Order: sequence, then C-alpha cells, then structure tokens
Amino acid sequence: MASCPRCGAQQAERTAFCGVCGALIDRPNTEAPANPGPPQPPPAAARPADRVETPPPQPAVLKSRSAQPVSHDFGDVGIYIVRRFLALVVDLAGIGMLIGLGLIAIVDATHPAPDQFLAVHARDFAIAFGASIFAYLTIAEALFGSTLGKGLFGLGVGRVDGSRLGFARALVRNIFLPLDLAAVGFLVATVTPSRRRIGDLVAGSVVTNARIGRLATFTAGVIAVGAAWLLFANADGARLSDQLLAVAGLQLPAVQSPPLVEQTRPSPSPTIAHLRPSPSDEPAQTPTPTPSADPGRPHTV
Repeated sequence: MASCPRCGAQQAERTAFCGVCGALIDRPNTEAPANPGPPQPPPAAARPADRVETPPPQPAVLKSRSAQPVSHDFGDVGIYIVRRFLALVVDLAGIGMLIGLGLIAIVDATHPAPDQFLAVHARDFAIAFGASIFAYLTIAEALFGSTLGKGLFGLGVGRVDGSRLGFARALVRNIFLPLDLAAVGFLVATVTPSRRRIGDLVAGSVVTNARIGRLATFTAGVIAVGAAWLLFANADGARLSDQLLAVAGLQLPAVQSPPLVEQTRPSPSPTIAHLRPSPSDEPAQTPTPTPSADPGRPHTV
C-alpha cells in the first residue's frame, strides 16, 4: 500500500490524495506507451561469452534435391550389352578403318613412294594408327558425350551424377580400354548394377541411353557416311583400302629396288692379227675358163 509523503498515513490503493491531510500522492506511471519501439538488444556485457552463432538452416527442398540419386536409363540388360558391344566394334573396326585410310592418304600426299614407305615404317604406322583411335575416342567422349559407334546405337557417356564427362575422365576411361577388351569389361558391366566396366569404375563414368534419343543415331550415321564418301570418292579409297589391308595382313608390298645399270666393258682394241682374215674366211676361187682357138671345140685346162 502507498503512504502519504506528508503525514505518512497509509492510503488506499487507488486514491490520488491523502485522506488525512489531503496531500497529492505521487504514483509511478504504469500505463503502456502508445507506440512502443523495437526491443533494444541487451548490452554486450549481459551476453554470454560462450555463445556461438549458427548459420540459418537450409531449405528442406534443396536438401532433398541434392540427396536424391540420379537414375540412369539402360533399358533391357541383354539388349544394352549387345548395343555396347556393337558400338565398340563400329568404333574400332569401322571408324578405325576410316582413320587408317586417312593416314595412308597423308602418306601418299607427302611421300613419293608410299608403298616403300609403308613397308619400311610399318611399326611407326601402327603406332600412329593406335594413337589416332585413342585420340578420337577421348576427344569425342569429352566434347560430345558420345562416339560415332555409340551414337549409331543411341548410347552416350557421362559422369555418374549426369554431368559432362570432361577430358580428364575420358582420358582415364580409355586408358583402361585394352584391359576391358579382354572380355573382362563386358563381364563387369553385366554383373554390376550400374553397368560400368573397369574404366568406368575408375573414371566415375557411366554409359546410358543418349539424351537426344534417335537424333544421335541419325547424326552419327550422317557423319560416318560423309567421311566414307570423302575418302572413297575424292581420295581413291579403293587403292587406299588395298594398302591398308596389306599393312594389316602383314603382306606389305615388297620394296622394289631400282634396276642396276649394267656396266659395259670396253671392247679390246683390234690388232693386226685380228684384222688378218683366216683361211676359212677367204672366199673360194672358181677357175675361169680361157677362150680356145676353135670355137666349136671346148678348151680344157
């Protein structure tokens, strides 16, 4: 209870004047302000020293998208393995043949005797041929996500998360291609759920159905036919094919050495003995008849 500041008498709770002496009783203003301002932060000294500020929580939608695995489209497993095998055959045999014809065309254009050059440098040609196929596979998969062989059968290659493969992963993937060609790669791709061979497991890549579908088959077919037409129509592809098959079959054209010029021996100078005719070379002399005095009587010698 409030007390009077003048006389000290106890006053009622709601009175404003003293009931004894009539003095004004001073009370604090307990009414709320009309427009309260923003709450003021506590002073720095009042904050706990060990308080750690945590970042705001991320939206639940972003977390669910990042955690969701990427699904890969393979189709039927048996048909998928056959398509991959045929795509590899086309890349190594079909496109490899076109690459070989191009290399032989370069040899024909830069060397006067291409058959002799191929016969002498067969090993160098084989190294250049293998390096060209390796470069073709790496560049095509890194830039376009597919090769002509894969495109013909509607396949594409990329990372496991669905992004582009890139040069580094494409290089690692094709380094392990000789190991996968020993029937190991197709076995691993058949038994693993992700259908990846050894090169795919190391490089973090996966071969799936192409995103553009049948357009990949059409595009790859047009490019392959155009390259074959350029080689066979404008670069004498029939003759180049014979040379390539000769190199591949180890039936290299024989090196034709230039004909040797026969050295003519100087004939001995004629001598007197050689100039004298032999008795057998002399013509036989026939007796000449002498005229007789009597014309009717023959003259005998």
